[in-house]
Formats: sequence, structure tokens, C-alpha cells
Amino acid sequence: MLGHSYFIIRTTNVANAIINDMALNGKGRYVIMDIQDYERVIATIKLMEALENGRTFGEEQGWISSEELKSELGI
Repeated sequence: MLGHSYFIIRTTNVANAIINDMALNGKGRYVIMDIQDYERVIATIKLMEALENGRTFGEEQGWISSEELKSELGI
């Protein structure tokens, strides 16, 4: 099992890698964030892509009226 000291060494190495990388080009390559925040960002990106695809499709194929939408959804 990994001990506490291993965790400190690994996180120190990550922190040093971030600092060294930023010194090279002025921009970071790594981020440490909560997994729930990461999943929320990924879900937001997927949603925005789907909305963009829908908008593009609507512009190319034509939009449907609100009455057609209601009848398709059975409202």
C-alpha cells in the first residue's frame, strides 16, 4: 500500500512539473480539479456541441414550426 510520503513526493513532482512547464512557455498544461467539476465541464462541452449541431442542421435542412414540434412530441 502506498504511504503518505509517496503521496507528498508525487504531488510535489506534479507541482514542480507545472511550474517548470509554465516557465518554458508561460502557459500551464495541467490542472488539478475536483472530478465532479471536471465531469460538469465535459457535460457542458457535449451539450454545447449537440446544440451547435442542431442549429447547423436547422439552418441547412430548415426549421420546423412549433405546431409540428407539438404534434411530433404528442403535446
